[in-house]
Amino acid sequence: MKTSPPFHPDMLLEEALQRSPLVAEAMRRRGLCCFYCPAAMVETLAEAARIHPFNLDELLADLNAPAPPKERPAS
Repeated sequence: MKTSPPFHPDMLLEEALQRSPLVAEAMRRRGLCCFYCPAAMVETLAEAARIHPFNLDELLADLNAPAPPKERPAS
């Protein structure tokens, strides 16, 4: 059974921001810095991509990429 990715186009911007602190940085790199405006509570990632032109597929790929492995401390 295929599971849906953690971040998807229909996710509210506010929900995405609450899910991971990395979302704000990924959005900043795309020129969007107004994360906590009232629209964030009702605007989806797809809508944000249309209103503030950035590539939604690239954002989702960044957000859904597996986390890099943590370095183990030297013994």
